[in-house]
Amino acid sequence: MNFSVFIVGCLALYYLLDNLALAGIPEHTPSVKGFRWWSSPLEYAGRLYFTVDNYNTSNRRSVLYYYDDNANKLIKVNPTSNGEQLQNVSKPVKFAGRLFFWAKVKNDLGYWHRTLYSYDALSDSLLAHDIELANEDEIASISDFKVYDHKLFFGAKLNGSDRKLWSYDPFSQALTAITPLPAEVAKGRLDFDESYNDTLSFTFLDFDGYRSHHYIYDRKNNTVSGREVPYSINSETLSAQSSQVSYMGEIYGSCQNPDNGGYDQELCLQDKSGKISMLADLDPTSQGSSVPGQFVHYADGLYFTANHTEYGRGLYKYDVVTNSASIVPGFKGKTSDSYSGNLLTEYNGKLYFTLYHYDNADKKSSSYLWSYDVKTAKYQEIGGFAVDNTAALFLSEHNDKLYVGLSSRAIYVYDSKTGVLSPWQPQVQQEMK
Repeated sequence: MNFSVFIVGCLALYYLLDNLALAGIPEHTPSVKGFRWWSSPLEYAGRLYFTVDNYNTSNRRSVLYYYDDNANKLIKVNPTSNGEQLQNVSKPVKFAGRLFFWAKVKNDLGYWHRTLYSYDALSDSLLAHDIELANEDEIASISDFKVYDHKLFFGAKLNGSDRKLWSYDPFSQALTAITPLPAEVAKGRLDFDESYNDTLSFTFLDFDGYRSHHYIYDRKNNTVSGREVPYSINSETLSAQSSQVSYMGEIYGSCQNPDNGGYDQELCLQDKSGKISMLADLDPTSQGSSVPGQFVHYADGLYFTANHTEYGRGLYKYDVVTNSASIVPGFKGKTSDSYSGNLLTEYNGKLYFTLYHYDNADKKSSSYLWSYDVKTAKYQEIGGFAVDNTAALFLSEHNDKLYVGLSSRAIYVYDSKTGVLSPWQPQVQQEMK
């Protein structure tokens, strides 16, 4: 067989299988055709912005779109010269009236290096900042951005350096390495925690060495203090994955319960001095973790979701006056049997949350949207999603509506005024020219 014919045949088979995989999504799945993944949306300049992976074009990786509510259209953001394409867009952050992100620009000569860009929606202009990621090792080292002290903070290897914490001031265009950091943090993931009292805390997670390095940056003294702590989470550090929240000048999250085998995660507090203490074991009769997360400060307390052997994953409230945590009573729906896919947010005067439930009868998993009215102390089931085996990935409010993103690539919209939960099905406009 001619080798070139063989190669062409393999490529044709690949694209056929790729499209069949997309077509294999159930018909009732309200995905936007051709889009295989959404980022959590970011509201900026009155619009929702997404990064999207696209199935049906050669430009498949992380393209930036915004949603035009009036026209019900997704519009591709590509404020480049003719013949160029903006792609490989990282998770954007809103800062100083612009969106900041890493991205590549492709032209007839090929790809440029991945560069730090900022985008202004009002002028539809793209500004390249003089910071580049020159190779795959540097690209793999970047963290999400953290806006702190009127600067952008991020972790990365730059200019041949080991992995460091950097700050960037877009006004003075000053890039600064926050040092000293020990060699142990040269690899691994960097997670930012909450900032408080003129300090920024962050954690390097070394998955290969099963170690975690927790640090506090003091901006007044320009110093970094830190220590190695047992892997990922323990009684000395808060879990960065627990969606921490700053409340009443202190940070709430989850940490390891030192009195229960050393593995389960419970409700904890990091005070103004940086000391970690456990506030409550939410399920003391069980050896399992309650894994508190999705913290929302609303009305008279701090609300969050957590696991319980009897109730599944439910809605909890922490009262700072009485220093007590308890499950919010009255829920009569299907319990959640997973700590993932359960989100919580405040929207139009109520708490809204998703629950992920597995049905032993039909062996299928489904997600449901619920609300809780703090004033009347009543739960209400808003509805389920016509998508099997899917979990919620984000809850985002925009223009008085609640957007629910699911792991099946589907997005639903809930309008509290009409009480309607419906699939989100915008049209797609490829260019913004």
